Amino acid sequence: MWKRSKPVRRHVLATAANTRAAYAIANHLGRFNERVASRAEHALKGSAKAAA
Repeated sequence: MWKRSKPVRRHVLATAANTRAAYAIANHLGRFNERVASRAEHALKGSAKAAA
């Protein structure tokens, strides 16, 4: 008999903080599959974060 597996959930850290801080936080917590963060040339806040 086949067991139904749990659905896979994606955990995304989306922050206006810079990329270095976002990766450090995500790696420390170990819960995120993906990281979306600001770069020097592109601040990721408000509607830009939602579009990412």
